[in-house]
Amino acid sequence: MKIWLKTTLTIAVLGLAACQTTSSVGLNSGDLARNQRTVLAQIASQPQQADIYFDADGQYRSTSTAGGYYRKVLGQTAKGGWVVQDFYQDSKTKQTDPAVIFHANGLRNFNNDVIDGPVIWYRPDGSLLQSTRFKLGKLDDWITYYDQQDRARLAVEFADDAANGNQKAYDEQGRLVMQISVEANRQAKQEFWYGNGKLAGISTATSLQGWDEQGKPLTDVQAERLLNSLESRLYQPE
Repeated sequence: MKIWLKTTLTIAVLGLAACQTTSSVGLNSGDLARNQRTVLAQIASQPQQADIYFDADGQYRSTSTAGGYYRKVLGQTAKGGWVVQDFYQDSKTKQTDPAVIFHANGLRNFNNDVIDGPVIWYRPDGSLLQSTRFKLGKLDDWITYYDQQDRARLAVEFADDAANGNQKAYDEQGRLVMQISVEANRQAKQEFWYGNGKLAGISTATSLQGWDEQGKPLTDVQAERLLNSLESRLYQPE
């Protein structure tokens, strides 16, 4: 299944206030197991299906190609869809956990517009890459990006297949270090936090504020320099 591209992740001056948190972010092993059980439980029959091959660009191919993928058909749902799992051709490791293709004719489609429900992507080395949920082919949830240690580092919210501007970035300890959210009137604010939990800066379309790690206010020039520096340290998805 197609990896969701990071072109959707442009950091802009958007957002609502929020408190820094170290609450659980992303998926843990229990979440992964539950998602897999939920998907596999939708299998109503298991007709014999040969593996399906795709090239590196996700185009269907009649035979395997280097750098491509192959799809195993695990079963068919009661509604005529399919439960499938995709693998990297070269490493033979999983590219996704089992997922549901709701469209009866979607087996040879590597795009995500035929997917319904959760999708978990992996790197060839087995580490978590991305996770999200589709609603009849449309992104309708947060998409979370993980580093190679399986730590959630960035989350972007989608509604009806479009990014709505809400984003959250986390450090290696799972602490919220940046948040962007959007109000109904599109008025917004972007906030940054230091690793010690203290607010570092707030940026809106009309104002910029910043503080040092002891809470002392910064000048506009200092605040701009600080927020640019903090933004440059944010995790960048692959």
